[in-house]
Formats: sequence, C-alpha cells, structure tokens
Amino acid sequence: MAVYEHKSSTIYYLYRNGGGILFLMAILFYPNKDTICYFNKYSFFIFMMHYPMVFIIKTFLVKTISNINYITVGIIYLSTIILTIISIICIYEFIKLLFPKLHFILNGKRY
Repeated sequence: MAVYEHKSSTIYYLYRNGGGILFLMAILFYPNKDTICYFNKYSFFIFMMHYPMVFIIKTFLVKTISNINYITVGIIYLSTIILTIISIICIYEFIKLLFPKLHFILNGKRY
C-alpha cells in the first residue's frame, strides 16, 4: 500500500474530516446564514460526484508529483478536497447553463 493510501495515518483522518473542517471554517468566518445557504444548491451534486472526482484528482496529483513524502501527502489531500469542490461547482454551472433539462434530472428535480 502506498504512503498516500495508508488508512491509519493522521493525514488520512484529516482528509476524511476535511469537509467538516471546511464547513466549520465557513460557519466561523461567515456566520451569516444566507452565505452558507448559498452553497445548498450544490449539495446533492457534490454528493453525487465527489467519489469519482476525488479519485481522478488524487490520481492525477500523485502521478504529477514525483517526490512523495509526508508533506506532499498532506498537500495532496488538502488540495484534493479544494480542487474537488471547485471543479464540481464549475461542472454544475456548466451543465446548468448548457443542458438545463439534464441539470434538472441530475439535481434531483429541483432548481
């Protein structure tokens, strides 16, 4: 098992709880309910696409970074979370703009 997939490492637990940490940071820095509820429209789409996107982004980052150590593993995990959320939001907006009927189906029949 490679270093970046080791299930008992501290970095792995930070990665698994990264979404909660980011949500907590959003609550602390943006206590306004409207700001947090703005991202509510992406929730189902993020849930639906996060696993394949995490796999694709993590695989790409691991293959492009040649020197794998504990620092780069941490960078890979944190950047995977951020890049996954940003890329899924971009895909969501792209589908919503160009394919509104597909967006309606993929988003659980809600606008």
